[in-house]
Order: sequence, then structure tokens, then C-alpha cells
Amino acid sequence: SRWQTVAGPFSQDLPVSHNLFILSPNNKLLVTCGHWDNSFRVFSIERSKLLARIEHHEDVVMCMALDRVGTGDHLITGSRDTTCVVWRFGSNEVYDHPLQTLYGHDSEVTCVDISTELDMTVSGAKDGTCIIHTVQRGHYMHTLLPRKERHKCVVRHALISPLGRLLVYTEDKLARSKDIQCQLKPPCLHLYSVNAALITEKDLSECLNDVVIVENFIITGNARGFLTFRDLFTNKFLPTENGEELQFHRRISSSGSQRAVCSRHAGELLKMYCFDCQKRVCRDCTTSEHKEHKCGFMNSHDVAKKEIMSTLEPVKEFNSSVLEALGEVQWSKGAVVSQGKAVEQMICDSFEKLQVILEQRKETLLQHSREIVEGKAQVLEDQEKEMKEAQSEMTELISYVDKTASKTSAEQFAAMKDDLCTQMLELMHKNRKLYLRPKEVANTAIHNVQPEMLARLLEESSEVYEFQPDPSRCILQGAGLEAATTNQEARFTLDLVDVQGHICQTKQAVRAELKSEVEENSTTIKATLLNHSSPTYELGYVPVQRGRHVLSVHVNNIDIASFKVFVQYPPTQLDKPTTMINGVLPNRVALSPDGLLYVSESQHSRISIFSRDGSKVRSIGMIGSPPFGYTRTTGTAVHSNGDVYVSTFASKVYRLNKKGEVIGCVGKEGTGNGEFKWADGIKIFNDQLYVCDYGNSRINVFDLDLGFVRTFGKATEGPGKLTNPADLALDSRGNVYVADYSSHKVVVFSADGSYLSEFGGHGEENGRLKSPVGICTTPHYVYVSEQGNNRISIFHTSGQFVGTLCKAGSGEGELNYPWGIAVDQDGFLFICDSKNNRIQIF
Repeated sequence: SRWQTVAGPFSQDLPVSHNLFILSPNNKLLVTCGHWDNSFRVFSIERSKLLARIEHHEDVVMCMALDRVGTGDHLITGSRDTTCVVWRFGSNEVYDHPLQTLYGHDSEVTCVDISTELDMTVSGAKDGTCIIHTVQRGHYMHTLLPRKERHKCVVRHALISPLGRLLVYTEDKLARSKDIQCQLKPPCLHLYSVNAALITEKDLSECLNDVVIVENFIITGNARGFLTFRDLFTNKFLPTENGEELQFHRRISSSGSQRAVCSRHAGELLKMYCFDCQKRVCRDCTTSEHKEHKCGFMNSHDVAKKEIMSTLEPVKEFNSSVLEALGEVQWSKGAVVSQGKAVEQMICDSFEKLQVILEQRKETLLQHSREIVEGKAQVLEDQEKEMKEAQSEMTELISYVDKTASKTSAEQFAAMKDDLCTQMLELMHKNRKLYLRPKEVANTAIHNVQPEMLARLLEESSEVYEFQPDPSRCILQGAGLEAATTNQEARFTLDLVDVQGHICQTKQAVRAELKSEVEENSTTIKATLLNHSSPTYELGYVPVQRGRHVLSVHVNNIDIASFKVFVQYPPTQLDKPTTMINGVLPNRVALSPDGLLYVSESQHSRISIFSRDGSKVRSIGMIGSPPFGYTRTTGTAVHSNGDVYVSTFASKVYRLNKKGEVIGCVGKEGTGNGEFKWADGIKIFNDQLYVCDYGNSRINVFDLDLGFVRTFGKATEGPGKLTNPADLALDSRGNVYVADYSSHKVVVFSADGSYLSEFGGHGEENGRLKSPVGICTTPHYVYVSEQGNNRISIFHTSGQFVGTLCKAGSGEGELNYPWGIAVDQDGFLFICDSKNNRIQIF
């Protein structure tokens, strides 16, 4: 075997443990944390290479966890800076932009876990607290305090089970100290439901090194090399047939296998137990003698009895779950009624000073409250009745099986196996549809205001409602959700419903906020109820600042939605450039994720890199020198990882790293797959490279390693036929817009290369194109540079003409032979004004 070393160094005060390492599900990536520079790192196991160093936390990353319960594509990190961060975890990379940053701890995070299937994260801290957040929105949900004297204990492990159980392991802060002079709290395993209700807790006799959850079992390991198996639902040791507690122990060898395998039957796991040998055996051992005797379970009647009892086990487990859920339902029923009475009392108190003029309104609210409470109580009562019936049937069957097993002989009991097993399976199938959570919750409330304000706000503010809206049921739709234009109103609607799907109206509690990501300012958006008989609210806003914004909608201080909004100037108002970069011979321009401009200078056979203010950073290549030699560069694109792709007139596409070193090359002159006749404009989308094959009149698509994927646009005649494509752009849906030079059109293809539409056509009038050579897109618009007309034509993504920018000339805002064009995420437009030897930024 080949040993590999992970580069450090790790933080000096942090012991190296398994919490600092994660292996990807495909076993190709190793993620490590605990490094001195507060980063976590991603290594390729196959290439023994560091792929990424991600720095986001402000202190050392103490622990990590991979989502192994849900989709497996999310990673969570916990740090000494008291925060947790959720990341997207791909098959070959960890995306360096965090999805959520979770707050709430007051001391360093010691353990984390995540489940996208349950939409839940759990994190434990050194001060003995555990905090639960949601994954998708990062909302705070619960705080768990496993120990009353939490300042004296530390949370070592916090795990989420696929079955909706939370397991927390705590121990005294001084438990691992060498010199102990005081009485210590014993280590403890705490088991919680998915709703953060404590189910059980067990004190332990010694500290644990690790805890894992496998299916329905809790497996713990101590420093002496022993494993202990517990039931996930009861936190008890695994029971034997006679009901006594049984503890399995097995030494873990550092060089041996971690799985218990039979020595007599290769590869068979030890899943059975021989009471005569007092050891585990495999299933093949049950059909043959071993140790010169037969196993204690070899008698056929005993085997039948064992099968019956094993079939009964799921019934017992499900019965326990029903009993637990029944208790929650009964508690919720009482809480609903109790809280309903409290709301009624609040209503009465609010109306004391306005008794005369508000009597009728008070009765209306009381009636509304009673209807909600009675409706909830009735639902819970029906659910209680249904559960009691199911529990009674299962209890009766369990009693019958136990009684029969004790009073009949083994032969008679074995003969009843099929009938008993059938009854049990039918009963399980019948009751599997039981909903094991309360169908209603105690969330009835009233908007209460001061008596002197009540008369004026009565109609608007005094509504009995269920105060917990369900974000997944609240629907946002309308214009202005993704893109907007400055000084133009954008409107959308919000359909508001509660957790049960009922209408939830509370005008005063609905609010929205539009906040700029560029500058510290925000705008509050007013919500208007369209109709008192419907739960639909209308929200409108008029953005005044260009760039990226975040639009957040809140109902009763609960986040319903937060999404990105791109605000742009009306495209025809970009009349003067904000910056000009002079002294270049540009033909293409591309933007890097860090805001730099990569400019292809065809006559110099190089790529020049500039900052946004026009200052030059460096160049890649020079005429007659590597990597491009004497051939002209015709296009460039930059990936988010920093790799640069360059197309050339010599029918080649180069891949360069951040240092400008060539790490890949593809292409030669020809008509086959991956060959070109003048590789022109290139773009990157969804980790694929799109290249205009100018002479072959087609689009070639490659992966990021320059492996050929497919080609499209090579139609013989009719729609979809390209004639010398010069440049291309893609929208958010993957549609491809091709600037077709010789046909003077923009041809649109779907993500799979199917023809969709085209617009333009030869001419100088509005809506016509003449030698289109550059193209870029925003969420709503398509910008096309025309060498023949020396202008920029603007179209809607549907193909409808909008307007033009610039005119022929050499002055500010004028163009002479415009070529490549690009737009950034803030809406700034970059135009290669080639014969004026400059780049203009609008």
C-alpha cells in the first residue's frame, strides 16, 4: 500500500483526532481542519495534491461533519470563533462560498452534525450548550442544556439520526485532566426527539472516545478499546431473549479489520449468537456443527419461535413510538386549550376600557378564538382516538403472543408461526399510516395593542390568528423577484398561510426590506392586503441604486424568503463611460471572480490583466514568446478557481493556471471532434467550456480538462444553421446566444443545443445588425457589439429590440470597430474599442 502525508501544520494546542478529517462519499477527496491559519483544506487522494485552502472563520476550525443522512452534498464546520458555517460539497470540490453562517454560541464549538433530509444542524460547545438551526435558511430553532450546571461540562459529541433522534454526549470539563482534586460529574448520553424534547439520559461509568449512530443502534467506544451497543430509541444496552441487558465487547486492533468476520466461513459477518460457545457466529455456522457440538438455537422449533419473536420486535418498537406520540398529542391538546383560554383572557383585558363601544367586536374575536381552539382540539381528539385504537390492538396482540408462547409447547407454537406472523404484519401495515406527531400545535394568539390605541387600530390590528406561518406554504410571485431597473416600480405578491394551510392574515406583521450588498443602505417595503377575504399581500418597491441587493420578506419576525435582486440602469441610459483603459489593442475581455479584467490583445499575442481602475497588473505571453508564440489570441475566459482559458487563431485552446503556466491544450486545424478552423469567442458555464469554431460554423463544447463533450449549430440549411460564429453568451437557464458574424444575426439555442429562435438580420436600422462580433447577457437583456455599425445594440432576451448605445467616432462614449463585450454582476458594461486602442466601462 502507498502511504500519503497530509500537509500541516495543525494548531499547536489542538490534538489531532478524527473530528479534523472527512472523506468524500466517492473516496476521492479528503477535507481537513484544525490548521493554524484558520482554514480548512481539500486534498485530492488520487493525485496527492492540495486542491483548495478555504479561509472564512476568524479562529481555528475545531470540527467538521458531512451530511450522511440526507443528500450528502453539504458540509458544516465549527470554529473556536463560536460560529458554524454550512458549505456546498460537490463530488470533486468544496464550493468556497458559504451557504449559511450560524450564530448563537458563547464559547468555542466542539462538535457539529448536519442533515439536509431533516433540514437540521446541531452544534455543541465548550460551555455545555447545544444549538439547533435549519440548513436551508439558517434559522435558530432550539437551545439544549444537557446539564443544569452547564458551565462545568463540555459537549464532546452531538449527532443527528435519520430516524429523527438527537444524541448528545457530555462530560465534565476536568474529566480528561491528569490531576483531579475534586468530585466530577459522570459522563452522560442524552437522547432527544427531533422537537428537542428530552427522551432519556444515562450516566456512564467511564469517558467515551467516540459515539456513532448506525441504523437503530448507538455504538460507543472507550479508551480501553471496547465497543458498547445501545438501542437508539431507549438508550439501553441491547437486550437478550430473556430480557437481561447484554453488552458486546470487541478489541479494536490498529492493524486489523474493523468488521467482525467468521474465521470458518470467509467473508460472512458474525450476525448470530451461540449460547453454548458464548460467542457470535455467522449464518453458515447455524447449519453445521462447530466446536464439536450444535448451537443452542439449532433446534427447528426454537428457530421458529425465534422468527416469531423477531417479527414481534417491530410491533413492540412501533407500539412504543405510538405511546410516545400519544403523550405528545395529549400534551398538545391540553396546551392548545390552555393557550386558547389565555388568549381569551387577553382579549377580555384589552376590551375592559372600551367595553361599551367594542362589545360587538369583542364577541367576534372570542368566537373566532373558540372556533380555532375547538377545531384544533377536535383534530387532536380524533388523532388521540385513532392512536388509542391502534395501541389497543397492538397491546392485545402482544399479550396474546406472549401468553401463547408461555402456555404452548414449542411444536405447537412453531405450527402457529405463519398465522401469527401474518396477523402481526397485517396489523403493522394497517397502522403504518398513523401520523405520529400532533396534527395541531398550541399557536393561537392575538395582536394586542394598548387600550388608547385600540379604538383607532381596531379593524386593522385585532385579529385572532395562528402566529406560526409556514415558509414552505407562503408563495412569492410577480415581477421584480430576480431583476429590477432603477427608478422603475417592481411589484410582487405574497400568499400567506399558516402551518396547517389556513388563511393567516396579519397586515401589521408583514414587512420586507431591500438591502444593497455594495453600500450600507436599505429600503423598507410596505405590504398591502389586497382583499380582506384572501391571504394575498402586495408589495412594491422602486430601487434607486444600481447593483446587487438582497430582498428579505418577514412575517411575524419569521423569515419567509430572502433572495438576490439585480438592479440595473435602463440600458439606453448608459450614455457616458465611468472609466477608460487606454493603450491596449483589445479584441476580447473577460472578468475574473476577484474583479480583474483579462484582456486579449490579438496583435501582441498576449493576455493583459487590469484592475477596475485601469491599472495594469501583469501580462501573460508576448509576441514570439511562450505560451502563444506568433499566433493571435482570439478569446479568453476565467473560471472561478482561477484557471484561464485562451483561444487562438491557430485553432488551439490553452488552459493556464493562476501563474500563467500552460496546464492543458486542445485542438488543431480540421473538421473532426475537438478540431477547429479558427477558434474564436469562448465562455464558461456550469463547468463546461463553449468555443466558437468560426471556420467550421459550429459551437464546440469541452469539459474543464479540455475533453470534448459535443458540438451543435452545424445545420445544413434552415433554422439553426450558423455562418462564421464569432462570439457567444449564456443566460441563467443555459440558453446559448450566438453572434453569427456572416449572417448578421443572433441565433439562440437551448442548453442541449436545440435551435430556439433568432433575431437581427443585415442592416443599419434599429433592430438590424451588421457584422456582430461580441455578445453578453444580463437577466433581461442581450448586448451585441457591431463592427459594421460601430455601436452596441440592445435586445430583450425574447429578441425584442430595446435600443442602441454609442456611435462611430473616437471621443468619449464613441466607438471605432468595437469587438468583445462583457457585463459584471453589478451591471457595468465593458466594451473593447479596438481601433481606438482602449476599453470603455459604462
